[in-house]
Amino acid sequence: MVKVVKMKIREIGILCCLLIALTVTSLAQTSWVETSGIAPIDNITPQQARQQALKSARQLAIEQVCGIKIQAETMVKEQILAGDFIHAISNGEIIGEEILKEEVLIEQADSRLAPNLTYKVSIKAKVRKMAGDPDPNFRIDLQLNRTAFQDGDELVISVKSSMDCYINVINITADDQAILLFPNKFSKDNAVKAGATFQIPSEQSKASGIALKVGRIPGHKTDSEIIKVIATKTPLDMYSLLSLSGDFGEMGTVQTALKDLIMTISRVPMYQRAEAGAMYEISGP
Repeated sequence: MVKVVKMKIREIGILCCLLIALTVTSLAQTSWVETSGIAPIDNITPQQARQQALKSARQLAIEQVCGIKIQAETMVKEQILAGDFIHAISNGEIIGEEILKEEVLIEQADSRLAPNLTYKVSIKAKVRKMAGDPDPNFRIDLQLNRTAFQDGDELVISVKSSMDCYINVINITADDQAILLFPNKFSKDNAVKAGATFQIPSEQSKASGIALKVGRIPGHKTDSEIIKVIATKTPLDMYSLLSLSGDFGEMGTVQTALKDLIMTISRVPMYQRAEAGAMYEISGP
């Protein structure tokens, strides 16, 4: 949960997996598939295991439709991008999803030992093959001032691009909310110069008393959260295009925001956009 000093902002949360990556709709081919994913509940919370199981189910769905093998190195990079939004890996993306069943599997071979618990999620996913290829020279470097926070710590987001571009920074919260952090009511110029580090909040904003401070959801010991950046070579201002309200763009639940995001980003060809994501955790005493 992130709170803005001086300006109130909904929390910056997540779950464990998803991203915002879209394609040219008119050239896309879509298919519905059903898959299941599992994850052991071993030294992690059931919520974290659920997100890992979802990630696995999504990757299998894309693999079935696109006929590709997702490499381990790709998943390491993309694990922070999976979630209840749109998950894109290689040449496929999930643009619709329904949770069919969730369950905790219990296996105990020896009554003297603790049982093994596994989280299983079954989904029905709509997968779209992505048209075109991304520009390998268009890269986004996203850095947070840390990856592990305590309640009340300040969050600072830094973005650097290999090309001149326009950025939109989205927050996927632990309570299933989507928030457009930037651009916003107070900072609307989202142009970034190649090689320059763009900071949110800016030094000017910080000097005026604005800060992003993290906090857990009440009752949670730990929350895992992500920041997602979408960069485009041509101007794209989601705050204005989506007619968002509030100091920051509160987009509603992930499911509510998904349709608007797809319609907005799908107009941008793959070679004109780049993405990055960063995950962090918030804990407390």
